[in-house]
Amino acid sequence: MYNKWRNNLFRHTKFCSFLLGIISVAGLPPYYLFPACILSFSLLFYLLTKVNTLTKSFAIGYWFGVGHFGLGLSWIANALLIDISSLGWLYPITILAAGLFFGIFSGLATIFICKFTSLFSKYLAFTSFWSISEWLRSFILTGFPWNLIGSTLTFTPELYQSASIFGVYGLSLITILFCTSPILLFSTS
Repeated sequence: MYNKWRNNLFRHTKFCSFLLGIISVAGLPPYYLFPACILSFSLLFYLLTKVNTLTKSFAIGYWFGVGHFGLGLSWIANALLIDISSLGWLYPITILAAGLFFGIFSGLATIFICKFTSLFSKYLAFTSFWSISEWLRSFILTGFPWNLIGSTLTFTPELYQSASIFGVYGLSLITILFCTSPILLFSTS
């Protein structure tokens, strides 16, 4: 049963990555369902450990980002609902455009993971590249620091006060390190 599930997962990696990106949004404010981040990022990392080309690595990260940013930034399109009769048709286009554009950052964060040989080096590279891509996204096009994974840790005062020490990008690094660690613990390769 496990092998059948795993084979289906690798047969449809882009679709699975897209769904994992959607699931990851449940960890963001205001929902704070942190187990969704653990599930989505550990399975994203698992998919990345099984590919061996730059294009496949990029595609997995890109489609994750399309789901993550498409749903996570859907609030931007809500401004179009003020005049739904004339602007309502732009609502799905806005959501799709946000996902397709910002998915590039996720794809760039994952593109070189296949070049690392050991699982631990892939783990460190993935967590580092993801945090760097979030930092870069906050400067490009005058800055867009939305949907940062570090914000998933702001559900208690103790955790969000740690941002005064590490910053939100440090919290992103800690979050990704934690959320992808199950693959290190349960991996047989």
